[in-house]
Amino acid sequence: MLWVDPFAAALHALQARAGQLKINHWVRVEAQSQNRLLALTVDIAALDEARKLDGCYVIKTDLLADWATTHGRSTQEITLHRENRVH
Repeated sequence: MLWVDPFAAALHALQARAGQLKINHWVRVEAQSQNRLLALTVDIAALDEARKLDGCYVIKTDLLADWATTHGRSTQEITLHRENRVH
């Protein structure tokens, strides 16, 4: 039977979860193995940079595509986003 260090497993799980939540660009998971402590550190500068793009979306399109179709899709997405926004 292979023994797994619970501290290492917890560190890996936190790093994986930060990746899933896409916060790993501005949250660091740090390990202090001598004290067996895990710490989450927020990089304020990176968080402020990420906040600038909050709510921005990129729509990739073929330039030869019909403009009305593309515009209609983006309008629908914006409307859907507004309807589902939590107040």
